[in-house]
Amino acid sequence: MSLSRQDVFLGRALIAWGLVDRDRLTACAEEVRRSAAEGRPLTLGQVLVRQRLLSPEYYQAIVARLRQLYVESSSSAPSQMQRATEQMPHLNESGRYTQQPSPGPAPPRAAPDTRTVERAVERWQQVAPQVTASGSQIEIEFDFEPARVPLATPTTATTSAPAPVPAAGPGPAAKGGRRQGPDAAIRRRLKVPEDQATFVVGAWTVEQYLADGAQGVVYRVTRPGDARPFALKVLKQHEPKPEVRQRFVREAQTMAKLTHPGIVHVHDAGVAGGLLWFVMDFLPGPTLKGMLEEQERLPLPEGLRVLQRLCEAVAYAHGHGVLHRDLKPDNVIMAQGRDPVLTDFGLAKDTQSSMNLTAEGQRIGTPLYMAPELLLDAEVATPQSEVYALAAMLYQVLTGKVPFHAKSVIDLAELIEKGKFTPLREACPDAPKALEKLCARALHKDPSKRPQTVEELRAELSEV
Repeated sequence: MSLSRQDVFLGRALIAWGLVDRDRLTACAEEVRRSAAEGRPLTLGQVLVRQRLLSPEYYQAIVARLRQLYVESSSSAPSQMQRATEQMPHLNESGRYTQQPSPGPAPPRAAPDTRTVERAVERWQQVAPQVTASGSQIEIEFDFEPARVPLATPTTATTSAPAPVPAAGPGPAAKGGRRQGPDAAIRRRLKVPEDQATFVVGAWTVEQYLADGAQGVVYRVTRPGDARPFALKVLKQHEPKPEVRQRFVREAQTMAKLTHPGIVHVHDAGVAGGLLWFVMDFLPGPTLKGMLEEQERLPLPEGLRVLQRLCEAVAYAHGHGVLHRDLKPDNVIMAQGRDPVLTDFGLAKDTQSSMNLTAEGQRIGTPLYMAPELLLDAEVATPQSEVYALAAMLYQVLTGKVPFHAKSVIDLAELIEKGKFTPLREACPDAPKALEKLCARALHKDPSKRPQTVEELRAELSEV
Protein backbone atom coordinates (compact mmCIF):
# COMPACT_ATOMS: atom_id res chain seq x y z
CA MET A 1 0.00 0.00 0.00
CA SER A 2 1.49 3.33 -1.06
CA LEU A 3 1.68 6.53 0.97
CA SER A 4 -0.60 9.47 0.29
CA ARG A 5 0.73 12.30 -1.83
CA GLN A 6 0.78 14.55 1.25
CA ASP A 7 2.92 12.04 3.13
CA VAL A 8 5.29 11.65 0.18
CA PHE A 9 5.91 15.39 -0.12
CA LEU A 10 6.27 15.79 3.63
CA GLY A 11 8.82 12.99 3.68
CA ARG A 12 10.76 14.48 0.78
CA ALA A 13 10.88 17.85 2.51
CA LEU A 14 12.10 16.33 5.78
CA ILE A 15 14.94 14.56 3.95
CA ALA A 16 15.79 17.57 1.79
CA TRP A 17 15.97 19.82 4.83
CA GLY A 18 17.81 17.23 6.89
CA LEU A 19 15.21 17.23 9.67
CA VAL A 20 14.73 13.46 10.08
CA ASP A 21 17.21 10.66 9.54
CA ARG A 22 16.38 8.64 6.41
CA ASP A 23 16.28 5.28 8.20
CA ARG A 24 13.94 6.61 10.89
CA LEU A 25 11.72 8.19 8.24
CA THR A 26 11.55 4.89 6.37
CA ALA A 27 10.53 3.10 9.58
CA CYS A 28 7.79 5.67 10.16
CA ALA A 29 6.53 5.22 6.59
CA GLU A 30 6.34 1.46 7.17
CA GLU A 31 4.26 2.10 10.29
CA VAL A 32 1.88 4.26 8.21
CA ARG A 33 1.45 1.43 5.70
CA ARG A 34 1.05 -1.20 8.43
CA SER A 35 -1.59 0.86 10.27
CA ALA A 36 -3.55 1.38 7.06
CA ALA A 37 -3.51 -2.36 6.34
CA GLU A 38 -4.88 -2.99 9.85
CA GLY A 39 -7.75 -0.57 9.32
CA ARG A 40 -6.49 2.22 11.59
CA PRO A 41 -5.12 4.80 9.16
CA LEU A 42 -2.44 7.21 10.34
CA THR A 43 -0.56 9.92 8.51
CA LEU A 44 3.19 10.33 8.41
CA GLY A 45 2.94 13.50 10.49
CA GLN A 46 1.07 11.69 13.27
CA VAL A 47 3.65 8.90 13.40
CA LEU A 48 6.55 11.37 13.48
CA VAL A 49 4.96 13.20 16.40
CA ARG A 50 4.17 9.94 18.24
CA GLN A 51 7.78 8.83 17.77
CA ARG A 52 8.95 12.22 19.15
CA LEU A 53 10.87 12.90 15.96
CA LEU A 54 8.83 16.08 15.57
CA SER A 55 6.92 18.15 18.08
CA PRO A 56 3.46 19.45 17.07
CA GLU A 57 4.93 22.97 16.92
CA TYR A 58 7.78 21.84 14.69
CA TYR A 59 5.35 20.02 12.41
CA GLN A 60 3.25 23.18 12.15
CA ALA A 61 6.31 25.24 11.19
CA ILE A 62 7.23 22.74 8.46
CA VAL A 63 3.72 22.69 7.00
CA ALA A 64 3.58 26.50 7.10
CA ARG A 65 6.91 26.74 5.26
CA LEU A 66 5.82 24.24 2.61
CA ARG A 67 2.68 26.26 2.00
CA GLN A 68 4.72 29.42 1.80
CA LEU A 69 7.04 27.85 -0.76
CA TYR A 70 4.54 26.05 -2.94
CA VAL A 71 1.14 27.64 -2.38
CA GLU A 72 1.47 31.26 -1.26
CA SER A 73 4.47 32.18 -3.41
CA SER A 74 4.68 32.22 -7.17
CA SER A 75 6.26 28.78 -7.16
CA SER A 76 7.03 26.85 -10.32
CA ALA A 77 6.31 23.58 -8.51
CA PRO A 78 3.96 21.11 -10.23
CA SER A 79 0.29 21.71 -9.55
CA GLN A 80 -0.05 18.32 -7.83
CA MET A 81 2.60 19.35 -5.32
CA GLN A 82 0.82 22.64 -4.69
CA ARG A 83 -2.52 20.84 -4.14
CA ALA A 84 -0.98 18.22 -1.86
CA THR A 85 0.78 20.88 0.18
CA GLU A 86 -2.39 22.93 0.50
CA GLN A 87 -4.25 19.86 1.80
CA MET A 88 -1.73 18.97 4.50
CA PRO A 89 -3.58 18.83 7.83
CA HIS A 90 -2.78 20.94 10.89
CA LEU A 91 -1.94 19.69 14.37
CA ASN A 92 -3.16 21.23 17.59
CA GLU A 93 -1.12 21.25 20.80
CA SER A 94 -2.42 17.81 21.81
CA GLY A 95 -1.13 16.30 18.59
CA ARG A 96 -4.59 15.81 17.05
CA TYR A 97 -5.39 16.95 13.55
CA THR A 98 -7.65 19.94 12.94
CA GLN A 99 -8.88 21.69 9.81
CA GLN A 100 -7.45 25.05 10.82
CA PRO A 101 -4.01 26.14 12.01
CA SER A 102 -3.48 26.34 15.74
CA PRO A 103 -3.91 29.86 17.15
CA GLY A 104 -0.77 31.81 17.86
CA PRO A 105 1.84 33.84 16.05
CA ALA A 106 2.49 33.03 12.42
CA PRO A 107 5.74 31.24 11.71
CA PRO A 108 8.56 33.49 10.55
CA ARG A 109 8.81 34.14 6.85
CA ALA A 110 11.94 34.04 4.78
CA ALA A 111 12.76 34.54 1.14
CA PRO A 112 12.21 31.02 -0.28
CA ASP A 113 14.53 29.30 -2.67
CA THR A 114 12.89 28.62 -6.03
CA ARG A 115 14.24 25.08 -6.34
CA THR A 116 11.66 22.40 -5.72
CA VAL A 117 11.80 19.77 -3.03
CA GLU A 118 12.54 17.12 -5.65
CA ARG A 119 15.65 18.97 -6.83
CA ALA A 120 16.79 19.39 -3.25
CA VAL A 121 16.25 15.72 -2.46
CA GLU A 122 18.16 14.67 -5.56
CA ARG A 123 21.21 16.68 -4.50
CA TRP A 124 21.12 15.64 -0.85
CA GLN A 125 20.66 11.98 -1.68
CA GLN A 126 24.06 11.97 -3.35
CA VAL A 127 25.76 12.71 -0.07
CA ALA A 128 26.02 10.19 2.77
CA PRO A 129 25.28 11.64 6.23
CA GLN A 130 28.34 11.73 8.47
CA VAL A 131 26.72 11.95 11.86
CA THR A 132 23.32 12.09 13.55
CA ALA A 133 22.74 14.28 16.60
CA SER A 134 19.96 13.40 19.03
CA GLY A 135 18.08 16.47 20.19
CA SER A 136 15.38 16.88 22.81
CA GLN A 137 12.52 16.48 20.35
CA ILE A 138 13.94 15.81 16.95
CA GLU A 139 16.59 13.74 15.20
CA ILE A 140 18.70 15.84 12.86
CA GLU A 141 20.67 14.32 9.99
CA PHE A 142 23.86 16.23 9.27
CA ASP A 143 24.81 16.62 5.62
CA PHE A 144 28.16 18.36 5.70
CA GLU A 145 28.87 18.60 2.02
CA PRO A 146 28.71 22.31 1.06
CA ALA A 147 25.40 23.33 -0.44
CA ARG A 148 26.16 24.77 -3.88
CA VAL A 149 22.70 26.31 -4.02
CA PRO A 150 21.09 27.35 -0.69
CA LEU A 151 18.06 25.37 0.38
CA ALA A 152 15.04 27.09 1.84
CA THR A 153 14.73 25.62 5.33
CA PRO A 154 11.72 25.59 7.66
CA THR A 155 12.26 27.66 10.31
CA THR A 156 22.25 26.80 23.71
CA ALA A 157 25.24 28.02 25.64
CA THR A 158 27.24 31.08 24.82
CA THR A 159 30.72 32.06 25.66
CA SER A 160 31.40 35.21 27.57
CA ALA A 161 30.34 37.95 25.21
CA PRO A 162 29.75 41.68 25.02
CA ALA A 163 26.27 43.05 25.44
CA PRO A 164 23.95 41.63 22.72
CA VAL A 165 23.28 43.79 19.69
CA PRO A 166 20.63 43.37 16.97
CA ALA A 167 21.14 40.40 14.68
CA ALA A 168 21.86 42.76 11.82
CA GLY A 169 25.38 43.00 13.25
CA PRO A 170 27.35 45.52 15.23
CA GLY A 171 29.17 47.16 12.35
CA PRO A 172 28.05 50.07 10.18
CA ALA A 173 27.04 49.74 6.57
CA ALA A 174 29.90 50.37 4.17
CA LYS A 175 29.69 52.31 0.92
CA GLY A 176 27.19 50.73 -1.38
CA GLY A 177 25.06 49.59 1.56
CA ARG A 178 26.99 46.39 2.30
CA ARG A 179 26.72 45.48 5.96
CA GLN A 180 29.97 45.24 7.91
CA GLY A 181 30.65 43.31 11.09
CA PRO A 182 31.62 39.79 12.20
CA ASP A 183 28.43 38.20 10.86
CA ALA A 184 28.25 40.14 7.58
CA ALA A 185 29.51 37.21 5.50
CA ILE A 186 27.00 34.86 7.13
CA ARG A 187 24.10 37.22 6.41
CA ARG A 188 25.20 37.51 2.78
CA ARG A 189 25.51 33.73 2.49
CA LEU A 190 21.96 33.36 3.84
CA LYS A 191 20.75 36.13 1.50
CA VAL A 192 19.41 38.30 4.34
CA PRO A 193 18.39 41.75 3.05
CA GLU A 194 20.61 44.59 4.28
CA ASP A 195 17.73 46.37 6.01
CA GLN A 196 16.35 43.23 7.73
CA ALA A 197 17.22 42.91 11.43
CA THR A 198 16.02 39.36 12.07
CA PHE A 199 16.22 36.31 9.84
CA VAL A 200 15.46 32.60 9.83
CA VAL A 201 17.79 29.61 10.12
CA GLY A 202 16.06 26.24 10.14
CA ALA A 203 13.05 26.46 12.46
CA TRP A 204 14.68 29.31 14.42
CA THR A 205 14.34 33.08 14.27
CA VAL A 206 17.64 34.89 14.80
CA GLU A 207 16.99 37.88 17.04
CA GLN A 208 20.34 39.04 18.42
CA TYR A 209 24.01 38.79 17.61
CA LEU A 210 25.87 37.56 20.70
CA ALA A 211 29.50 36.71 20.03
CA ASP A 212 32.14 36.07 17.39
CA GLY A 213 34.72 33.36 17.90
CA ALA A 214 37.63 31.96 15.92
CA GLN A 215 35.43 29.47 14.04
CA GLY A 216 31.82 30.53 14.57
CA VAL A 217 29.29 33.23 15.28
CA VAL A 218 26.68 32.87 18.03
CA TYR A 219 23.17 34.36 17.95
CA ARG A 220 20.23 34.43 20.34
CA VAL A 221 17.25 32.71 18.70
CA THR A 222 13.69 31.65 19.42
CA ARG A 223 11.31 29.24 17.71
CA PRO A 224 7.59 29.48 16.91
CA GLY A 225 5.37 28.93 19.93
CA ASP A 226 8.27 29.02 22.40
CA ALA A 227 9.38 32.26 24.03
CA ARG A 228 12.49 30.72 25.61
CA PRO A 229 15.77 31.99 24.17
CA PHE A 230 18.31 29.58 22.73
CA ALA A 231 21.77 30.08 21.24
CA LEU A 232 22.54 29.26 17.61
CA LYS A 233 26.15 28.71 16.57
CA VAL A 234 27.07 29.00 12.89
CA LEU A 235 30.38 27.77 11.51
CA LYS A 236 31.84 30.68 9.54
CA GLN A 237 33.54 28.80 6.74
CA HIS A 238 31.46 27.72 3.76
CA GLU A 239 33.96 25.02 2.86
CA PRO A 240 35.87 24.37 6.10
CA LYS A 241 38.90 22.13 6.40
CA PRO A 242 37.96 18.54 7.32
CA GLU A 243 39.35 18.87 10.85
CA VAL A 244 37.42 22.11 11.46
CA ARG A 245 34.21 20.59 10.15
CA GLN A 246 34.74 17.42 12.17
CA ARG A 247 35.35 19.36 15.37
CA PHE A 248 32.11 21.28 14.83
CA VAL A 249 30.28 18.02 14.15
CA ARG A 250 31.69 16.38 17.26
CA GLU A 251 30.85 19.36 19.44
CA ALA A 252 27.20 19.21 18.38
CA GLN A 253 27.02 15.42 18.47
CA THR A 254 28.52 15.14 21.94
CA MET A 255 26.46 17.89 23.58
CA ALA A 256 23.31 16.41 22.04
CA LYS A 257 24.20 13.03 23.53
CA LEU A 258 24.63 14.43 27.06
CA THR A 259 21.66 15.64 29.10
CA HIS A 260 22.83 17.08 32.41
CA PRO A 261 22.16 20.45 34.10
CA GLY A 262 25.91 21.03 34.27
CA ILE A 263 26.49 20.46 30.53
CA VAL A 264 25.26 22.58 27.64
CA HIS A 265 22.72 20.63 25.58
CA VAL A 266 22.22 20.76 21.80
CA HIS A 267 18.60 20.73 20.62
CA ASP A 268 18.78 21.06 16.83
CA ALA A 269 21.25 21.20 13.96
CA GLY A 270 21.45 21.46 10.23
CA VAL A 271 22.82 23.22 7.16
CA ALA A 272 21.62 26.56 5.75
CA GLY A 273 23.11 28.17 2.68
CA GLY A 274 25.96 25.69 2.89
CA LEU A 275 26.76 26.81 6.47
CA LEU A 276 26.75 24.34 9.37
CA TRP A 277 24.81 25.32 12.48
CA PHE A 278 23.45 23.93 15.71
CA VAL A 279 21.18 25.25 18.47
CA MET A 280 22.04 24.89 22.14
CA ASP A 281 20.98 26.19 25.54
CA PHE A 282 21.23 29.95 26.02
CA LEU A 283 23.08 30.65 29.26
CA PRO A 284 23.67 34.32 29.99
CA GLY A 285 26.63 34.83 32.27
CA PRO A 286 30.41 35.13 32.28
CA THR A 287 32.85 32.27 31.90
CA LEU A 288 34.66 31.03 34.98
CA LYS A 289 37.80 32.54 33.47
CA GLY A 290 36.13 35.94 33.21
CA MET A 291 34.90 35.69 36.79
CA LEU A 292 38.40 34.85 38.04
CA GLU A 293 39.90 37.73 36.05
CA GLU A 294 37.47 40.07 37.79
CA GLN A 295 37.60 38.59 41.33
CA GLU A 296 41.05 36.89 41.16
CA ARG A 297 39.76 33.95 43.21
CA LEU A 298 36.59 32.63 44.82
CA PRO A 299 35.92 32.25 48.55
CA LEU A 300 36.72 28.75 49.81
CA PRO A 301 33.09 27.53 50.23
CA GLU A 302 32.08 28.94 46.84
CA GLY A 303 35.15 27.52 45.10
CA LEU A 304 34.49 24.06 46.53
CA ARG A 305 30.84 24.24 45.49
CA VAL A 306 31.75 25.20 41.91
CA LEU A 307 34.31 22.40 41.58
CA GLN A 308 31.95 19.82 43.03
CA ARG A 309 29.33 20.81 40.45
CA LEU A 310 31.90 20.53 37.68
CA CYS A 311 32.99 17.12 38.95
CA GLU A 312 29.37 15.96 38.82
CA ALA A 313 29.07 17.07 35.19
CA VAL A 314 32.38 15.55 34.09
CA ALA A 315 31.63 12.29 35.93
CA TYR A 316 28.29 12.13 34.10
CA ALA A 317 30.07 12.61 30.75
CA HIS A 318 32.56 9.86 31.64
CA GLY A 319 29.66 7.60 32.48
CA HIS A 320 28.45 8.09 28.91
CA GLY A 321 31.82 7.37 27.38
CA VAL A 322 32.89 10.99 26.78
CA LEU A 323 36.22 12.54 27.75
CA HIS A 324 36.17 16.33 27.43
CA ARG A 325 39.96 16.73 26.90
CA ASP A 326 39.92 20.52 27.24
CA LEU A 327 38.78 21.23 30.79
CA LYS A 328 39.64 24.82 31.72
CA PRO A 329 37.89 27.93 33.12
CA ASP A 330 37.38 29.29 29.58
CA ASN A 331 35.01 26.38 28.86
CA VAL A 332 32.83 26.84 31.94
CA ILE A 333 29.91 29.25 31.78
CA MET A 334 28.69 30.60 35.11
CA ALA A 335 24.96 30.67 34.37
CA GLN A 336 23.38 33.69 36.03
CA GLY A 337 26.81 34.30 37.53
CA ARG A 338 26.49 31.29 39.85
CA ASP A 339 26.00 27.82 38.38
CA PRO A 340 28.89 26.28 36.41
CA VAL A 341 27.93 24.70 33.08
CA LEU A 342 30.48 22.88 30.94
CA THR A 343 30.65 23.71 27.24
CA ASP A 344 32.88 23.40 24.15
CA PHE A 345 33.16 19.66 23.48
CA GLY A 346 34.97 20.25 20.19
CA LEU A 347 37.99 18.25 21.37
CA ALA A 348 35.99 15.61 23.20
CA LYS A 349 36.74 11.94 22.67
CA ASP A 350 33.88 9.48 22.52
CA THR A 351 35.27 6.19 23.80
CA GLN A 352 32.26 4.44 22.26
CA SER A 353 33.13 5.76 18.78
CA SER A 354 36.10 5.28 16.48
CA MET A 355 36.06 8.89 15.29
CA ASN A 356 39.35 10.72 15.92
CA LEU A 357 39.33 14.49 15.76
CA THR A 358 43.02 15.19 15.47
CA ALA A 359 45.78 14.62 13.03
CA GLU A 360 48.91 12.83 14.16
CA GLY A 361 51.12 15.12 16.22
CA GLN A 362 48.43 17.72 16.83
CA ARG A 363 48.26 18.99 20.43
CA ILE A 364 44.90 18.64 22.17
CA GLY A 365 43.89 20.85 25.06
CA THR A 366 45.53 23.70 26.96
CA PRO A 367 48.99 22.99 28.47
CA LEU A 368 48.28 24.84 31.76
CA TYR A 369 45.61 22.24 32.59
CA MET A 370 47.07 19.19 30.85
CA ALA A 371 48.36 16.23 32.80
CA PRO A 372 52.07 15.42 32.26
CA GLU A 373 51.31 12.29 30.26
CA LEU A 374 49.25 14.34 27.77
CA LEU A 375 52.13 16.67 26.99
CA LEU A 376 53.86 13.70 25.38
CA ASP A 377 50.83 12.04 23.81
CA ALA A 378 47.45 13.77 23.90
CA GLU A 379 45.71 10.63 22.63
CA VAL A 380 46.29 8.82 25.95
CA ALA A 381 43.61 10.93 27.67
CA THR A 382 41.99 9.05 30.56
CA PRO A 383 39.68 9.84 33.48
CA GLN A 384 42.86 10.35 35.54
CA SER A 385 44.04 13.09 33.17
CA GLU A 386 40.66 14.81 33.61
CA VAL A 387 41.10 14.51 37.39
CA TYR A 388 44.37 16.42 36.94
CA ALA A 389 42.69 19.19 34.91
CA LEU A 390 39.95 19.61 37.52
CA ALA A 391 42.56 19.77 40.29
CA ALA A 392 44.43 22.48 38.38
CA MET A 393 41.15 24.41 38.10
CA LEU A 394 40.47 23.89 41.81
CA TYR A 395 43.90 25.29 42.66
CA GLN A 396 43.30 28.32 40.42
CA VAL A 397 39.79 28.96 41.74
CA LEU A 398 41.05 29.03 45.34
CA THR A 399 44.38 30.83 44.81
CA GLY A 400 43.94 32.92 41.68
CA LYS A 401 46.94 31.20 40.04
CA VAL A 402 47.51 27.99 38.09
CA PRO A 403 49.77 25.45 39.85
CA PHE A 404 52.39 25.54 37.08
CA HIS A 405 53.19 28.53 34.90
CA ALA A 406 56.05 29.30 32.50
CA LYS A 407 56.76 31.44 29.46
CA SER A 408 57.09 28.49 27.10
CA VAL A 409 55.61 25.02 26.74
CA ILE A 410 59.09 23.50 27.15
CA ASP A 411 59.69 25.32 30.45
CA LEU A 412 56.15 24.44 31.55
CA ALA A 413 56.76 20.76 30.79
CA GLU A 414 59.92 20.83 32.91
CA LEU A 415 58.04 22.33 35.85
CA ILE A 416 55.26 19.79 35.56
CA GLU A 417 57.76 16.95 35.28
CA LYS A 418 59.41 18.08 38.53
CA GLY A 419 55.95 18.21 40.08
CA LYS A 420 56.79 21.04 42.49
CA PHE A 421 54.35 23.89 43.00
CA THR A 422 53.42 26.24 45.83
CA PRO A 423 51.38 24.27 48.41
CA LEU A 424 47.71 25.20 48.40
CA ARG A 425 47.59 26.54 51.93
CA GLU A 426 50.42 29.00 51.32
CA ALA A 427 48.27 30.74 48.72
CA CYS A 428 44.93 29.97 50.39
CA PRO A 429 45.50 29.95 54.19
CA ASP A 430 41.88 29.12 55.06
CA ALA A 431 42.02 25.83 53.14
CA PRO A 432 42.01 22.77 55.42
CA LYS A 433 45.01 20.46 55.45
CA ALA A 434 42.94 17.63 53.99
CA LEU A 435 42.12 19.75 50.94
CA GLU A 436 45.77 20.60 50.41
CA LYS A 437 46.67 16.90 50.47
CA LEU A 438 43.86 16.04 48.07
CA CYS A 439 44.86 18.78 45.63
CA ALA A 440 48.51 17.66 45.69
CA ARG A 441 47.52 14.03 45.11
CA ALA A 442 45.20 14.94 42.22
CA LEU A 443 48.05 16.93 40.62
CA HIS A 444 50.56 14.10 40.99
CA LYS A 445 52.59 13.47 37.84
CA ASP A 446 51.94 9.73 38.19
CA PRO A 447 48.33 8.99 37.10
CA SER A 448 48.16 5.95 39.39
CA LYS A 449 48.70 8.18 42.45
CA ARG A 450 45.72 10.41 41.68
CA PRO A 451 42.04 9.70 42.50
CA GLN A 452 41.20 7.18 39.79
CA THR A 453 37.85 8.66 38.79
CA VAL A 454 36.27 12.10 38.81
CA GLU A 455 33.50 10.71 40.99
CA GLU A 456 36.14 9.72 43.54
CA LEU A 457 37.54 13.26 43.43
CA ARG A 458 34.05 14.69 43.91
CA ALA A 459 33.37 12.43 46.88
CA GLU A 460 36.61 13.47 48.57
CA LEU A 461 35.85 17.14 47.96
CA SER A 462 32.44 16.72 49.58
CA GLU A 463 34.10 15.18 52.65
CA VAL A 464 36.41 18.19 52.90
